[in-house]
Amino acid sequence: MMKNTLQHCLPLIRFFSLSSEDFFQKVRPYKKFIKHQLYEELLESYLNPNSEPNDNILLPRSRNIDGIIDLKIVCLNIASLISRWIDKIDIKSKYAYARELYLPYKFKLLLRGSRDGFTPKKFHELCDNKLCTITFIKVKGTEEIIGGYNPLEWKSSGL
Repeated sequence: MMKNTLQHCLPLIRFFSLSSEDFFQKVRPYKKFIKHQLYEELLESYLNPNSEPNDNILLPRSRNIDGIIDLKIVCLNIASLISRWIDKIDIKSKYAYARELYLPYKFKLLLRGSRDGFTPKKFHELCDNKLCTITFIKVKGTEEIIGGYNPLEWKSSGL
């Protein structure tokens, strides 16, 4: 009876967002109530850092993002992934971002091309002498986003 009741709730649980400790303590004891295939996928994701998550997993829920990042181009999952790269956390696991959001930084928007313009002069005016910058560029007419991280400060070369 409990298994039948839980079957309606289980799809709403973000199992892949749990820490391995939470999985061990809070999910493993209820193994018999979870579909075998789902349990095996979960177990593999916790034991094998290179396992690819199933396409239908729910990513971590958004949390209060006030002041963390301006979200016109990137989502919190991308900000979390970039933060992990910067801090070299879980870099061996391609899908660590699906486990939990990692947002230790507040991202300050320095320049927005649609607002400030796209000229090198404006870029250097707003970004020079700033350390640890991330650049996100949305390719016009596509959903593609490119960018990079610069741990050094930008310096104008006489523009």
